[in-house]
Parts: sequence; structure tokens; C-alpha cells
Amino acid sequence: MLNKINPQIAMASGNELIGEYWSSNESGTVAWRVNLDSPGYGVKPKADTYKVRAVLAF
Repeated sequence: MLNKINPQIAMASGNELIGEYWSSNESGTVAWRVNLDSPGYGVKPKADTYKVRAVLAF
């Protein structure tokens, strides 16, 4: 999917998506994160540090 998303981001003069990002879902002391490098996902403590990216539309 990144091969479709990153070219669109590049056309808008943005940086491509790489690394780990927080998702929009959370519960208690954990939140979901997505790893775009491996790819993978899972819950992590909210105290951990990951990137966020605002998205206007898909």
C-alpha cells in the first residue's frame, strides 16, 4: 500500500511514510502503533514515543 500512498504524499511535497506511527485507537494505558518498515502492528504503552501524521482524506 505504501507504493500507492508515498507517491501521492510526494506530489503534495510531503515526506514519505517510514518507521512507526501511533494509530487513532487507544485503551487505558496502551495505544495501537503501526510499523511501516516491517510491516506490523500492536499495542504499546502510551509512554512510548512514535510519530503521528495528520491525514486529510484517503
